Amino acid sequence: MIDADKTRTRIARAVALAGPRPWLLGYDANGIQELVTASSRPIAMFGASATIALFDESSQRDSTIFAGGGRGVELVASEEAARARAGELAFAFRKETWGGVMATACVPYDPAAPAQSLRWLRRKLEIQKDAALPPGGAIPTTKNDICADCGTYLARHKSTRPDWQGEMVCDRCDAMANAGRDRSRHIDERIQSLVDLSPTTGPIAAVSVDGNDLGDFFDKLESLEQMAIASEAISLVFERGNEAARLKLQHPKVSLATGGDDIRLFLAWDDLLRYVSALVPAIEREADALARQGPPFDRLAGLGIGIGAVVADARLPASRLMTVAHELERKAKRLCRPSSPGKSQGPRVRSAFDFAVLTAGDASYRATEEKADGKPNDDLRPIDMAAESWSRLLHAVEALARIPTAQRAILAEIATLGEEEGSNLLRYQVARSKKDEKWRAWYAACGVDWRDPDAVWRHRPRPVHLDLVRLLPRESA
Repeated sequence: MIDADKTRTRIARAVALAGPRPWLLGYDANGIQELVTASSRPIAMFGASATIALFDESSQRDSTIFAGGGRGVELVASEEAARARAGELAFAFRKETWGGVMATACVPYDPAAPAQSLRWLRRKLEIQKDAALPPGGAIPTTKNDICADCGTYLARHKSTRPDWQGEMVCDRCDAMANAGRDRSRHIDERIQSLVDLSPTTGPIAAVSVDGNDLGDFFDKLESLEQMAIASEAISLVFERGNEAARLKLQHPKVSLATGGDDIRLFLAWDDLLRYVSALVPAIEREADALARQGPPFDRLAGLGIGIGAVVADARLPASRLMTVAHELERKAKRLCRPSSPGKSQGPRVRSAFDFAVLTAGDASYRATEEKADGKPNDDLRPIDMAAESWSRLLHAVEALARIPTAQRAILAEIATLGEEEGSNLLRYQVARSKKDEKWRAWYAACGVDWRDPDAVWRHRPRPVHLDLVRLLPRESA
């Protein structure tokens, strides 16, 4: 997958150049997704992503151990040189991104204990990120001076939108939109806003993806060579998996700057299930192939991902949509954690998916359905993305979609009733639907007999099923 020998040679050269008392320098862009999504214009988000990629390229030098996605590690000859380089990187990033924040940290490097040195650097960098200053930018004094794109900074430039109607934008949004045009000949300026991603000008999906347990994996690496090779290999796993999934899309998408095991993008709402269904097996296949190469990658056997997605009105701020998607991603990742001591050990969940539908005037079923006692119903989210269970779930949801909407409405009424009354009402509805047998098809898809009273209640459609019905691609719905 990667040229490990070339990487080893590069690291050996960096170690030799660093001399007898080297220091490690780590750097990481703070709030990179907030920076990229500050403007909801796709061309500006692309420009911000391209700007960060250009920073990664220009920052690499002979002392670089790893660089990508606005983060990196270097081996420097002395403490003074490390601190000077840290200031140089932070200044360059702030200048090139028009106010972005680069957190940096420096620690001594002990060639006899490289793993401990790397762990020390990671911990110190986490502290520095928490203590970082806010982004730079001129703050407006009146509402009339607020940037029309990001709604935060002082507007100083005419908007470059083709449908410009007198709006003014800030320095950063203007620069990022120009960067988007300058750095790619493939930008389609017909996509002026996230609204244009949806074929029906309806809602869109914001998607956030992250690998599971990779922090622990990196903590156990024993050398700079391993860290560099692992960083490159994992980035390639996610790059290839993402590319395989994007081939399934039928509408435009907007991808954001990422690195390593992070993926962020905006999709048309009816591409979401296509993307998720393709992404999980693609990344799991790539990870398994990497694990077969032996140590230290053998510990990546079974590597999975957490996916969070929110389907919402495309006119909402891109930064807010991605924040919600990231929160759902974290919930999905929690499902994949090993059981804590004292709890029963069930099958390990490799990859998981959590999502919400939050369109204007139409909240997610997970947020609205409650039991009669006011407690939330068991929603079955996050979802285990094991291939067989995911396939069964989609098959059942397709059967549910064929039940007329008016009949599915009974589920909202059931949610307000107690179990006995709700169960009686649902069994009556299923028993009376003899003509089309669509309710019975739902239970058949669930693998249970509709004539079993207990099974009818236990396997009733839940909020997750109703939300998935909304997201079925058009040919399935």
